[in-house]
Amino acid sequence: MTTLHSSHERARLRRELVQLASFLLLTLLICGLVSLFSLWSMERLYAANEARQATVVQALNSARSAQVAFKIQVQTWKNVLLRGEDPGEYALARQEFELAEAQTDDNLKAATDWASTLGDGSLRQSINTLLAAHLQIGRSYRAAMPDSANIRAQRTQADAAVRGIDRTLNARFDALVTAMVAKNVHENYARRTEENYRFYVLSRAIWISIGLSFSLVLFLLWRMLQDRVLRK
Repeated sequence: MTTLHSSHERARLRRELVQLASFLLLTLLICGLVSLFSLWSMERLYAANEARQATVVQALNSARSAQVAFKIQVQTWKNVLLRGEDPGEYALARQEFELAEAQTDDNLKAATDWASTLGDGSLRQSINTLLAAHLQIGRSYRAAMPDSANIRAQRTQADAAVRGIDRTLNARFDALVTAMVAKNVHENYARRTEENYRFYVLSRAIWISIGLSFSLVLFLLWRMLQDRVLRK
């Protein structure tokens, strides 16, 4: 009887130890899965935020490049008036004017494409409005463009026809860039807030899962010890 009893006790102890080890492995698995999910979630959020940040910077750089190209366009228009009496200088200044005009349009269109990637309809509309205004100013410059042969006689009239029309567009460029910078700052703050909140929630989830898991293991261990004390 003693041998059978002892054999039965050993088998029972083995079952309890196997059960305890199984629960311990399960808790480790749960904690590992929660940790992996947290890491994946944070990495995915970080990658998405970085991609959006890069797109915002591209849109901002395109808008700034458009403004720089427009200022060059205005300067080359002045070069047409100042150096246009020489046919070679006139052709060169006009070519530079057309190149700067095309670069302004291209950069504005690139900014529009980046705004579309961001899904920002209001920003895209603002850039399109600016693009339309630039096209209209380009028509005004072309309409006032004097001929090289008659530039001395037409210079004053050509200058008066477009004098100051660049100021409004420059102010709109400034407003657009300022708004984009402010939007970038706001989005950066929102992204950092979201990342911090996600980290807070996931870190709490990890610690809670660890605490609950080991509490369960300790409870099972306590029950096993209690059963053995009572059997004695």
